[in-house]
Amino acid sequence: MKRRKPNEMVFYKMCPECEADVTVHYYPGNPAVTGGGPDNWCDADPDGIDCDPECVVCLHEFSQDTLDRWIEECASDYNEYCEPPERDRYDEEFD
Repeated sequence: MKRRKPNEMVFYKMCPECEADVTVHYYPGNPAVTGGGPDNWCDADPDGIDCDPECVVCLHEFSQDTLDRWIEECASDYNEYCEPPERDRYDEEFD
């Protein structure tokens, strides 16, 4: 059974400078809607994160590259979490 996708997930990433934990709130984007009439169309919302702009331990300011990498990693972990568990079709017993 597929898990219901949450609107937000919290991940912990590592500061690239001092390796302290950084709390990252991940918000999955929404795909564009182009079906139906033009009144139903809407643009896609990109994935996003919310975190402190700098490390609270060493005050290192996170670069845009670091934030983009964290978004990709969070999206991958989010999609993996929401996928149904793999099942082997031969695991079930048949009468």
